[in-house]
Amino acid sequence: MSAFDRFFRLTENNTSVRTELVAGATTFVTMVYIIFVQPAVLSGSMLGSPTGMDFGAVTTATCLAAALGTAIMGLAARYPIALAPGMGQNFFFVLTAIPVAAAAGAALGTSTVTSYIESAAGVEHGGRTGLTALTVAVLFLVALFFYPVVAMVGSYPPITAPALVLVGAMMVRNVTRIEWEDYTEGVPAFLTMIGIPFFYSIADGIGLGLITYPVIKSLGGKAGEVRLGMWLLGIVLLLYFVFVRSRV
Repeated sequence: MSAFDRFFRLTENNTSVRTELVAGATTFVTMVYIIFVQPAVLSGSMLGSPTGMDFGAVTTATCLAAALGTAIMGLAARYPIALAPGMGQNFFFVLTAIPVAAAAGAALGTSTVTSYIESAAGVEHGGRTGLTALTVAVLFLVALFFYPVVAMVGSYPPITAPALVLVGAMMVRNVTRIEWEDYTEGVPAFLTMIGIPFFYSIADGIGLGLITYPVIKSLGGKAGEVRLGMWLLGIVLLLYFVFVRSRV
């Protein structure tokens, strides 16, 4: 048994190098949309509201963050799980970066890295070890050399729109976790959901929810559940809507 086999425990997991490579490629293909959508969202080009973040810089940050996180998962934990910047946080990130600190937001480069459910596709194709994750990490690095293609696809809404539909379908599953019986939780969540199509903006919809959450909690006699940070964020967003967004 080779050192490579022992490190990734290929024989122990009844798998092979070829199976792991194919599984890794499968996972990468199912989540590659992040390379196109992430820069389009964080740069503001998709929402029609420039944030000051460079499309190319975000593309690079996305690939590097995904490659680093996934490589650590593959080499340290040795699980066939891929990581990349979370799509759900992007719209929240874009909204708050403009009124709070656009410069600081640009310096951060990308949103929080998280495990991707798309990893299940690789597992279904036989991925059992960290070699699957390592394959995904390498492919994200290779993707850096195809920036012209990424820029072309990312700037063409008819191509990126289906990816957003997929992301929306995955995000809406979290609705079942909302405590609808508690109106101080359900009402802000509902306002967020209807605010998105009403304002024709995902970011504005989330902003509406963040503004109303502490207010409704207080009116419901649960002000103690609202942390100071939520109040501050709500105030900042309210000022943003009144003095900035209303003029756009």
